[in-house]
Amino acid sequence: MIRISGIFGFHSGNRIMSEVTQEDGALELISVLYVDDEEDLLDISKIFLERSGEFHVDIVNSAVTALQSDKILSYDAIISDYMMPEMDGIAFLKSVRTLSRDMPFILFTGRGREEVVIEAINNGADFYLQKGGNPKAQFAELMHKIRQVVRRRQAEKDLSEQRIFNDAIFTSVPGLLYIYDEDGHLIRWNKNNESLTGFTTEELQGKHFLDWFEDPADKEQIKKAVEQTFREGSGSAQANISTKDGRKIPHFLTAVRVEIGDKKYFTGIGIDISPLKEAEKTIQERDEQYRRFARNAPDMIYRYSITEGRFLFVNPASSVLTGYLPEDFYQDPVLFDRIIHPSWKEVLDEKKRELFEGHSPIIFEYQIIDKDGKNHWLNQRKVLVRDEAGKPVAIEGIITDISSIKQADEELRRSEQRFDAVTRNAGSWIWEIDTEGIYRYSNPAVFDILGYHPDEIVGKMHFLDTFDPSIRDTVAELSLTIFRERENFKNFENLNRHKDGSIVLLSTCGSPVYNEKGEFSGYWGVDEDITEQVKTRDALKQANQKLSMLASVTRHDILNKIAVIKGYLAVVSMEFETPELMEYVRMMKSATASIQSQIEFTRTYQNLGTEEPVWINLQSILPVSQVPDEIIMSIHLPDVAVFADQMIEKVFFNLLDNSTRHGKNVTELVVSGREQQDGFLVTWEDNGVGIPEEEKNLIFERGYGKNTGLGLFLAREILSLTEAVITETGEPGKGARFELLFSKGNYRIL
Repeated sequence: MIRISGIFGFHSGNRIMSEVTQEDGALELISVLYVDDEEDLLDISKIFLERSGEFHVDIVNSAVTALQSDKILSYDAIISDYMMPEMDGIAFLKSVRTLSRDMPFILFTGRGREEVVIEAINNGADFYLQKGGNPKAQFAELMHKIRQVVRRRQAEKDLSEQRIFNDAIFTSVPGLLYIYDEDGHLIRWNKNNESLTGFTTEELQGKHFLDWFEDPADKEQIKKAVEQTFREGSGSAQANISTKDGRKIPHFLTAVRVEIGDKKYFTGIGIDISPLKEAEKTIQERDEQYRRFARNAPDMIYRYSITEGRFLFVNPASSVLTGYLPEDFYQDPVLFDRIIHPSWKEVLDEKKRELFEGHSPIIFEYQIIDKDGKNHWLNQRKVLVRDEAGKPVAIEGIITDISSIKQADEELRRSEQRFDAVTRNAGSWIWEIDTEGIYRYSNPAVFDILGYHPDEIVGKMHFLDTFDPSIRDTVAELSLTIFRERENFKNFENLNRHKDGSIVLLSTCGSPVYNEKGEFSGYWGVDEDITEQVKTRDALKQANQKLSMLASVTRHDILNKIAVIKGYLAVVSMEFETPELMEYVRMMKSATASIQSQIEFTRTYQNLGTEEPVWINLQSILPVSQVPDEIIMSIHLPDVAVFADQMIEKVFFNLLDNSTRHGKNVTELVVSGREQQDGFLVTWEDNGVGIPEEEKNLIFERGYGKNTGLGLFLAREILSLTEAVITETGEPGKGARFELLFSKGNYRIL
């Protein structure tokens, strides 16, 4: 029984903003926006208000700026001056009221005219406070007004929310909510009584509770429940409520006796149980779906009764996994124990004991021998079912054939063993680092190269730690660029320190590594010890330098002797004018000139390949300044650098010499380039007479040609040092076309 002073009365305490405490125990401050064009007054007002510890004040020197702020409606109160440029306090107040009807607004101004006060109040200002007088008293009054207006707004808000809350409770109760008097007539109800039954407010007023039911059995049951409610305090029943349109809806109805003064009522709720009826039907359908799922599942599903010692359910998948039908398991309760592989029997017996003790893992793997004698790997997930008393009554499980997975695992294991064998026996140091540069893998070759065992560096050392201090800073800067750009790199020569302190020169290649999500996860690469190789290379370079010096001295001496020969031939020509002798002199001069040309060529050729190839910007080495005035040169090259011998500049000078010397009537040169599948192609074209088909390959041979026969030969040799290729593909009679192909890795688009 319930005794109350009024029907459905509610009450809650008011909230005072300045006394609200946050969840973390800190005081929640009243947030205030103060707008005034006087900067000094803004600052002193903020100081006075915030000194109290109750307020947080934001200050703005323009009403227009304040209105542009997204935070304007988040404040607990707004204070504004009246006289301000751009927009005065009254206009500001009007704008605020268009945004919020209840935002607390205090006009704080030096203007005391009555018409200003009236206009402020008429436009919704909560208070009007005049500046001036004692600052302490003035700001105390201002703080009091702020507290007052904030409390008032909160109280109004709480009252409105309480009304909404009370109405929401009554209207949002699911199903029917009703109150009947002692005579059984309806006196109050929620909207569901109207929407569900179709009766209007007028039709429901005073309706007797028995009028809802047509079935005599329902009427009798409801009558007894109401009598029980008035006698014992509460009652309930199930019955079909009749709607205005004749539908009958099953409901579960409750009633509780309520006494108000000397009057008695009963109140309760009616819940539409149609969904429950539908749910029962749905459950039956789902049970059938689960049975169908179990019958068709590829995994073996079973339930074994511990108390009865037999299988209660085995689905048809048992025949695929074991070769035995469900009926075989029903007839032979220990059949599954008999097909377990002998090597696993003791393990599974132990698992069964652990299951009853509550220690066995839910998932485990083992092998069986099927009806045909074949081995199968199985994955079993099972649970122990207990009754309400905690006694084990059954085992339920799902068994999956994982033979194919085990086979794949075995293949993976063998592959990993092969990889391990390769990395262990490889002379190269194979490594992998994470995104921070820490080693996460190293093969044993690192010991032979740097003296470290893999476990000394994996997870412990940064890749910069082994670099020689003289290059460490440079390498660190370069590595940051590589990491940022996710670039591949190769043949990076670098100095390292062996564990014993000796110098080791390595050549490093690396590529970025990405995880299964495509995210960058580090680098892997290979290091080759090239210490001895570089020593040999340096020795060879030194030998070449000595040979070059010897060739230079020899060439100098030969050229001096040629000068002497030319001098004597000149004397003979002056002293003797016999035609036969002059012919011999001419032939001797020609032979001497040829010898001189060959000797001069050795000056250029001796430097070929003596310096390391470098990256050279192509546009920077084109002989633009050497092009004759009568020839127009067009360049259509992207900004590209090629990895080539430092003498590559002579290639383009020789191409220009070929066009001007042998093209005869050349007036136009075009140099272009493009990236293609097999590398970067540079073309040199002129509009001269071209090169006959039968000479296209011969022109690159040493000594072939109308001049020295060495220019294009030298061009081919220079390019071949870095695997670049030159060919002539022009059309005879329409001009020469030379194609220079730089292979992948030997060019960069800048």
